[in-house]
Amino acid sequence: MPLTEVARSPLLATMLQWWQARCRDKGCLIGRKAIDPLDLPRQAFSHLSLLEFVNAPSFRMRVVLAGEGVCALFGRNLKGAIVDELYRAEDYEVALADIGGMVATREPVAVYREVVSPDDRLITYFLLMLPLASDGTTVDGIVSTLDWKITPRI
Repeated sequence: MPLTEVARSPLLATMLQWWQARCRDKGCLIGRKAIDPLDLPRQAFSHLSLLEFVNAPSFRMRVVLAGEGVCALFGRNLKGAIVDELYRAEDYEVALADIGGMVATREPVAVYREVVSPDDRLITYFLLMLPLASDGTTVDGIVSTLDWKITPRI
């Protein structure tokens, strides 16, 4: 999905502006340790996840922090969870292409998806992935923002 589509979600648009003000103006990426929680847009707290890559250079990720809404969506506290274990394999394979593109370009990625949850709910979501780099260059984390809708399947 083109990044311009982020405007369809005020939540994602706010997070993109937040990231751009910190990263693009300086010409490099920020690392997760440089994120001040008090500086994040308040309306995004429940929708955020902070992810770090494990076993670099693989794209396997661990949840460092997840907002209350994201945890409720998955039905559990996600801190410490390995991301690929949270999704059906076919859904995660699609996500890997987006993650790879974000790492290669060091640019945000926006996606729109529909997935079936393990408890058979249809989850429609907009996702914004914002790259982080502790050294300012090499992507080693993501601020993920989800804007979702859940529909029970019949």
